[in-house]
Amino acid sequence: MDLGRLYLIIEFLYNIGIPALAFVAFVLGLISLTGKNKNVHLLCVWTAVSAFQNMTARYSSTLMYMYNRGWIFDSDSDGFYEMYRGTVSMIGIGGAFLSVLGLILMWLYVKRNYNTSFVPLIISLAVLFISPFISFFYNKLFLAQRDVSDVQYYTRIVISSIISMVLGLLITGMYALIFMKNKDREKFVPSFWIFRLLAVVSVGISILLAILSIVFYKNNGYNLISMVINFVVSFLLVANSVYLFVRARADIPTDSSEAVIEE
Repeated sequence: MDLGRLYLIIEFLYNIGIPALAFVAFVLGLISLTGKNKNVHLLCVWTAVSAFQNMTARYSSTLMYMYNRGWIFDSDSDGFYEMYRGTVSMIGIGGAFLSVLGLILMWLYVKRNYNTSFVPLIISLAVLFISPFISFFYNKLFLAQRDVSDVQYYTRIVISSIISMVLGLLITGMYALIFMKNKDREKFVPSFWIFRLLAVVSVGISILLAILSIVFYKNNGYNLISMVINFVVSFLLVANSVYLFVRARADIPTDSSEAVIEE
């Protein structure tokens, strides 16, 4: 197989395969709610919300990919860009709502099972709400200036993305630490801490790939490797949903009083 054909296959998996995997995780999260172990249902809803958020986050790039391939809006580019701008704006608002909902669901689980205080929720919501303001001021300071080279402007865009990922890493790491701290006494999802730790690793990989994309600016070989890594990492969300699907159907005592653990 020549490199050109391989690149097209990987590009397809990156733009279509990753949202498809997120859709699988979304469906599994909803189906898991039919499980008899209701103690896991909060995390099942969280999984469905996270998967849906993942799909919406990739919507713009997937839509542009399909347009560039000529699969949609063959001859009506004006109509496409009008639709594209409108839907991207709506997705941005919806994504913010889903982020808040996901944080609340995660906190409700650790609150109920670990007797965790309001502090993680307050910190995570504070980080979530501060993030757009940081991005806004950064964009005003650096992205408003277009009298720079392409690589300099691209670098500034990537740095803006890295800032958002680092802030997200703080939230992911905080909840990973909570689950790791209580892993020996977790009753309903004893291995869930592993998935939270892997989530931290996946964000770290995304940050590293973003940094390397500056070093290998417009390098097709690096772009190919980056898409492969992102596609492989996206299976984590499916694995997470499969685990919760299994645990939601496990024969576990539903007396939650035994699951109250130290913060």
